[in-house]
Amino acid sequence: MLNTLPLKGMNDYFPDDQRKTDYILEKISAAAHSFAYEKYDAPVLEPVELFSAKSSVELVNEQSYNFTDKGGRHLILRPEMTPSMARMMARVIKEKPKPLRWYSFPNCYRYERPQKGRLREFRQINFDLVGTNSIYADAEMISLLRSVFSNFGASENTYSIRFNDRRLINSLLGAHGFNAEQSILFFSTVDKKGKMPDADYNEYIREKHDGQAEFVLKYLQADSISAISELAGTNANAEFSQAADKCREFISAVNRLGINNLVFSPSTVRGLDYYTGIVFEIFAESAGPARALCGGGRYDNLLGLFSGENLSGTGFGMGVYILGLFLEENGLLPDFSEKTASEKSAFCFFTEPGLASLTAAAAAQMRLNGWAVEFEPEAGKIPKMLGKAQKKGYKFCLLLGPDEEKKQCIVLKNLENGENREIKVTQVH
Repeated sequence: MLNTLPLKGMNDYFPDDQRKTDYILEKISAAAHSFAYEKYDAPVLEPVELFSAKSSVELVNEQSYNFTDKGGRHLILRPEMTPSMARMMARVIKEKPKPLRWYSFPNCYRYERPQKGRLREFRQINFDLVGTNSIYADAEMISLLRSVFSNFGASENTYSIRFNDRRLINSLLGAHGFNAEQSILFFSTVDKKGKMPDADYNEYIREKHDGQAEFVLKYLQADSISAISELAGTNANAEFSQAADKCREFISAVNRLGINNLVFSPSTVRGLDYYTGIVFEIFAESAGPARALCGGGRYDNLLGLFSGENLSGTGFGMGVYILGLFLEENGLLPDFSEKTASEKSAFCFFTEPGLASLTAAAAAQMRLNGWAVEFEPEAGKIPKMLGKAQKKGYKFCLLLGPDEEKKQCIVLKNLENGENREIKVTQVH
C-alpha cells in the first residue's frame, strides 16, 4: 500500500488547518490594505542565478531544492520571494509612480532539517516598499508589523522588535581591519547566535575567527548604539558616524509612532547578502517559538541586477506556520477544529428518496438569495440529520419531508432555539 503521509518537512492541510491559515491571511490582508499595499504573485520555479546573485551562498548551495530540467536549465524552487519580487518590479518600475508597495503569500521551499517552527515547504508573508530611501519607509515596516500583530490581539509585551544596521556594522568592521571575505564570515557567524548552545557558539567563533574572535565576542555584548560607538573607539570614521546617526533617527521615527518594543540587537544581522541598511527581526518575549518570527530590512542594490536603476527598498518576510505557533501559544487563535457556520448558512436534507429533486431546487433558490447551503444527497431520518448538522457546526437546517412536499415548502429550523419557519419553495428568501 502507498504511504499516506506527506514528504518529510511538508504538511497536509486538512479543512481545519486551512481555516486557520485563511484566518491568519485575512488578518494580514486587512493590515496590508490599511497601509495601501497591493498583492502580487510569481512562479514557484526560477533560474538559480536569480538567487545566487544576491541570496547567501549557503541558502542556494546547501538549503535549496535546485535541479537541471530536461531543457538543461538550472532551476530552483524559490527559497524566498524577494529576488522574484525584485525581478518583477524591475519590469514595471519605470512606468509606475514610486514608491511601490507590494505584498504576497508565496509558498517557499528550503532543504533544511525540519523542526518546530521550520518546515521544508512553508507559506511565507512578504511585504516590500520600493523606490525610496527615507528612514520613514523603514519605520513604516515596523508600524505595519505592529498593525499585523495588533490585528490578532497581540500586545507589545508579547514580542520584541530587534534591529541593527548593516552600514553601521560594515563601517565598524572596516575600522577594525576586516576585509570583504572576513566581513562575510562575520555576518554568517553572528547570524548563527541563538541557534546553538552558548558554549558551542563561543567555541565556533574562536574556530572561525582566530585572531579576531575576542573582537567578535565583545561586539556581541554591545547592546546599544553608544556601546557600538565605544567599540569603534578612535577608529570610527565619518561613514560610521553617519550610520550611527541613521540608527538614532530610525529609533526616533519608530518611537514617534507610539511603538515601544524596539531594541538594538548586535546579533540581528540577517543572513542574506542583499541587505545594506536597517535590518530587524521579531522574537516572542514569553510564550512562543524560540527563533525569529519575522525578519527583514533595507536593500539598496537588488533591482540594479535587472536594470540600470539601483532603487532602494525595504521589506520583511514571515512564515505563516511560525506565526501560527506564536498565536496559539499566546491564546490568540479561535478553535478551528470544527467549521463555524455563518448566520446565513444551513444544512439541507430530505427524509425520503423521492424528495431529492424538490429539496435540491429549494437549496438552489436559497443560495441565490445569499445563503450558504450544504445539500445532503442521501435521505435520512430527522433526528440523525439534525445531529449531523450540529456536529458540522450549523445553526440552521433546511428539511423537507412528505408534509412539506404537499405544501411545496421547506422548513427552516433554528437548531439553537428550535423555532421552525415554513418557506415556499418558489418564494425562498
